[in-house]
Amino acid sequence: PNAPSPFIGSLAPGATQLSVETRMYRAPAFAHAVNPTDFMLIRRACGRVFLREISFLATMGLQEPMLEVFTPNSEAVQKYQEKRLQVYVYRHFRQKQTKNEVAVVRIQDLNTKFTKQSETLIRKKIKHCADFQRVGDFAGQWALKEGFELPSEEQLRRMVTPEDVCSFEATQA
Repeated sequence: PNAPSPFIGSLAPGATQLSVETRMYRAPAFAHAVNPTDFMLIRRACGRVFLREISFLATMGLQEPMLEVFTPNSEAVQKYQEKRLQVYVYRHFRQKQTKNEVAVVRIQDLNTKFTKQSETLIRKKIKHCADFQRVGDFAGQWALKEGFELPSEEQLRRMVTPEDVCSFEATQA
């Protein structure tokens, strides 16, 4: 109760404040009375409409960032983009394997997805898990190396977290 306020503003000693706190931000929240005649209308992109009762209503105050936003063209941005490329390739290979198809990827396809990455960097980043096929049915494509174990989905989600994505997207804004 006597701890300093975690918000930009101050709180009276012993006072409490409703808040919303995530790994990305912290913000004070202020509850409001809900009228029994108030409902929320939700419309999905497919055109379906839902009417939901509002059980709790709050407004949020000023959000305080809890993580640092990447600086444009920084080393952190480059590392993020490289990890995102790796995760994309791993998922692509896993999807091919689950369909019982040969796990191959074309550099041209990766270039269209990762336009800010050079072809040389893309080749360098997939070399550890894929071999370039020079002859055969898949000539000119990169095939998953024999014996290479793809990371689990849980490991991939730890490689690129939602907070990393938000930080990167904020850099692009």
